[in-house]
Amino acid sequence: MDPSYYLTHIVSKFNEIQNTSQVNVNLDVPIYGRYPDIPRVLTLNHPELIEIFARILRPQRYLELGIQFCEVIKRMIDVCPNVYGVDIQSNEHIEKYQNRFKFYNMSTTDFLKDVLRNNPEFNNSENKEFFDMVFIDADHSHSSSLSDFDMVFDYVKDHGFIFLHDTYPISQRWTDPGLCNDCYKTADYIKKNYMDKCEILTIPVNPGLSIVRKCKKHIHWL
Repeated sequence: MDPSYYLTHIVSKFNEIQNTSQVNVNLDVPIYGRYPDIPRVLTLNHPELIEIFARILRPQRYLELGIQFCEVIKRMIDVCPNVYGVDIQSNEHIEKYQNRFKFYNMSTTDFLKDVLRNNPEFNNSENKEFFDMVFIDADHSHSSSLSDFDMVFDYVKDHGFIFLHDTYPISQRWTDPGLCNDCYKTADYIKKNYMDKCEILTIPVNPGLSIVRKCKKHIHWL
């Protein structure tokens, strides 16, 4: 693989800043354009980070709960052979890519309770572990994100990965329901209640990304 692939948007953005005479390069400059009204906040570029994981781990089946602008899923359809996405609302972004992945236009709860449990494609009598990688980014509330996590967990393969977005708000303002809400409580809950089933790491950069690996032991063959 071309080493330049790992020069992510974040690195490129720093290079752009460095090449201007208007801004001094430091970790306090805004490097991500989604929230330009909030200055001096270092923001995690999660779509490219998840793509890097996927290119390394090569998942066969990827599920995204909450698609919205297709920032992540449009990358995953070029990496993973089987991509599934769920969103309660369709839009022009989803319509642009939906012929390249299987789209379920419904709430994540309806998908996880009804489709996932009752569709033979996802569930068989021998083994219902199906997905290698899941990204949860629908409703950012603790109750909804934890419900999504609980319901999808059994359908993730051993040593599979679950990503949760918005788990490290940089300030009290970022716990606003329109931003991260209280999804950070879900990461904390998993750490306290799931440690016999998985391991979790939260990247402490706003708005946060928690990486969960489903496993009962660190190395699967030991």
